[in-house]
Amino acid sequence: MVDIWTQLNGTAIPFVNSKGDLILLFDKFVYGLKQSPFEFQQHLRSVLRLLGYVKSEYDDCLHVKIFDGKFSIISTHVDDILQVTNATELVEHLHQSLNDTYGEVQFNQQANAYLGMNIHRSLDGKTIQVDHAGSISKLVDEVLTEKDQACRTPHVEDMFDNNDDEESNPN
Repeated sequence: MVDIWTQLNGTAIPFVNSKGDLILLFDKFVYGLKQSPFEFQQHLRSVLRLLGYVKSEYDDCLHVKIFDGKFSIISTHVDDILQVTNATELVEHLHQSLNDTYGEVQFNQQANAYLGMNIHRSLDGKTIQVDHAGSISKLVDEVLTEKDQACRTPHVEDMFDNNDDEESNPN
């Protein structure tokens, strides 16, 4: 690979070490590299700071912005963001700012899913239910074989002998 790279770009030749490895410094982090999520999170934090968000001292992935009775709380996990706010303009401002910084970002106005969790809101907006059905289904699909998935989970009554005679119930 190094031979091909140096043939295509002769300016890389001085960066080939004695083992024949090509040493590169990327201007941007490549998706999938171990350090990429950390570097993206660092960059995202700086963007949020410029937008007026303050990072929580207790959770590096939680950012808060409060002014004029309006608030926006943002939870981040690498490139997934969940925003809770009482002001529509803060949603629009965040979305536009992220688009300006990173290009077109996916945006889910309903915020009905986050990190494999499903978020269900009551019609009156007073209650929220969160479940992990998506994460559980994905885990089952990835880990268990078809044979494993077909197995029954033991039912409580099947696990214990319900015979109440003295021999089976010593207490």
